[in-house]
Amino acid sequence: MVYARRLGGRSYTFQVSGMLWRNSLVMRDRETGSLWSHVTGEGLCGPMAGEVLEPVPVTTVFWFAWSSFYPNTRVVE
Repeated sequence: MVYARRLGGRSYTFQVSGMLWRNSLVMRDRETGSLWSHVTGEGLCGPMAGEVLEPVPVTTVFWFAWSSFYPNTRVVE
């Protein structure tokens, strides 16, 4: 799952915390130090506990297939 990094008019920067919760990654935001579930997008502890990030719809495709249908696509790193 992918989540929007904006919440309540503010942008957050996420990084891997090195922790697991229910056998899945836990993210940490740099702005508040809150921990977030990678699976649910919910703030687990810290100032943002209980907040929920908005899911962003994504699709996984093979690059060769995508680029043949959308040759003008630019890759942003």
